[in-house]
Amino acid sequence: MSHIATSRPPVGTIVTRAAILQPSSFNEADNSCEVIWTTGATVRRYDWIEGEYDETLATGPENVRLERLNGGGPVLANQDRSDLGSVVGSIVPGTARMQNGSGIARVRFASTADVADIVAKVRDGHIRSVSAGYIIHAYQVQEGEGRRAITVIDWEPIEISLVPVAADQGSFIRSEESVMSQTNRNNASTDQSDTNTAQPVTVRSIMTAVRNAGLDIAAADELINAHERSALTRDTLMGEIGRRFAARDAQVPTNGRVAPMQSPLTDHLRAMEDAIYCRMSGTAPTERAREFMGASMPHLARGLLEMRGENVRWQSDAQVIERALHTTSDFPQLLTAAGNRYLLDTFETAASAIKQVARERTANDFRDITNLKLSGGPALDKVNEHGEVKSGTFTDGGEVYRLATFAKIFGISRQALINDDLGAFSDPLRLMGRAAAETEATELTALLTANSGNGVTLADGNPLYHTSHGNKAASGAAIALASLATGRKAMRDQKDLDGKTPINSVPKFLLVGTDQETLAEQYIATLTPASADQANPFATKLTPLVDPRLPSLAWRLFADPALMPVIEYAYLTASRGPQLESRAGWNVLGTEFRVVLDFGCGVVDHRGTYLNPGA
Repeated sequence: MSHIATSRPPVGTIVTRAAILQPSSFNEADNSCEVIWTTGATVRRYDWIEGEYDETLATGPENVRLERLNGGGPVLANQDRSDLGSVVGSIVPGTARMQNGSGIARVRFASTADVADIVAKVRDGHIRSVSAGYIIHAYQVQEGEGRRAITVIDWEPIEISLVPVAADQGSFIRSEESVMSQTNRNNASTDQSDTNTAQPVTVRSIMTAVRNAGLDIAAADELINAHERSALTRDTLMGEIGRRFAARDAQVPTNGRVAPMQSPLTDHLRAMEDAIYCRMSGTAPTERAREFMGASMPHLARGLLEMRGENVRWQSDAQVIERALHTTSDFPQLLTAAGNRYLLDTFETAASAIKQVARERTANDFRDITNLKLSGGPALDKVNEHGEVKSGTFTDGGEVYRLATFAKIFGISRQALINDDLGAFSDPLRLMGRAAAETEATELTALLTANSGNGVTLADGNPLYHTSHGNKAASGAAIALASLATGRKAMRDQKDLDGKTPINSVPKFLLVGTDQETLAEQYIATLTPASADQANPFATKLTPLVDPRLPSLAWRLFADPALMPVIEYAYLTASRGPQLESRAGWNVLGTEFRVVLDFGCGVVDHRGTYLNPGA
């Protein structure tokens, strides 16, 4: 569908297109050359109110007003219309014409000393780009899939400029190839009337323009209030947007750092998310979240809807919450994102100490997870001149585990959201976070406490801690220097798969139940001994860890899991820890949330740990 509209951009806006010039037609006698300053090529443009669109110039003689160019229009340096010193020449009167879909004109450069350098660069081919500035009087809009297409059917070129960079193909100084440069817009005055821009804009247009310009909600409120007092037209709206846009940028220091582009809506969503998270967790808000800390849930929902261009100014909190939950995904996603952060916080706080002696990994699916081991000895073989390099074989370690899914659903009612009752949201999340941590702890503890505290059965048919593995004390003993020394020696004496090479497994953690916590801390404490024989060699080498689910007397040594892993746990890829998902409430009038944990754990080796049953 297409329609005719007048004067877009708003009257007084000069639009520019750039092109390539070449010295092939340069005339030394009068410092002139012929340029093709347009072919009407399609150019991508942007409007604060409507967004991106494609603009094409109609190039028929009936579409272009050439009076200004043929009256000796100016030739400028770098499109600078504010300074007389930027005039480097003029268009030869009567030479501007439309021919075979192209705009052609002959330009003559001044013979003054200040322009001589530019003339020399044009003659030698160093300056090759030109740009035409023009005013749009009428255009045709083609609505369809994707971006809008606009064909300018009445336009007026007013100047030609020399520019350093080009990007619009087709315009040049009598040459066959060119590249035209980026689009620029500059303000200028005109007496042209405009029936379209005199029409009042809508509230949705104001919100869209504010969002596209990167302004905040306060600016939108100011403009909407002004619009209610006296209706804004497109021209006045664009002027107000431009004034606020310039004022905002004037306050931003330039430090040479290139920051990633972000839409204003995305930036506001993240700030709102931070505010909700800080209210639930009690942490200090970030600078961008500070302005939303006092906003209620209905207030946040109202702001999101208004940024989407919806008019909810006179609706009740209940209506706003209902609309936010069902007409846009922003509000549920806002709750989910903030809730997920709080959920992970409580989950990590309640995590079992056993995770510190285990190695973490990820899995792409729910199939069996295995670990490879190198047979044939870990040492590299010497290779003589022209000798053959022997192969080492990676074999399946034999120990297998897989991911499992754990989940639970809870809901938050619309009444709680209307009442701004964040506790109705944060309390279940805190409990769910602890529940997820408890689920992991139960699974991990079972690996150690199975078979009467000897650990799960491994692929060789024996439990994790067994005399055949050389990692269990012959008899129970309390934590003491002698028993710790025995455990350390047993770990260091462990052999590789070849049964010969020592792996030198060094204990790093002392894992105990609550009954042994104080004793463990005493033997790990750093004290100044009265004599050398009273020195504690384990004071700075072992870290005590406590888990209340472990047997009361037993204690275990573990090596660094990064070097000699015994226990391994895994999460589904990109889903570390419990994940919060949401949907519109079906069983509750509000929003339902589901906490999902994809987790698995298993024992992968016996040589990095030691068990003493205690006494």
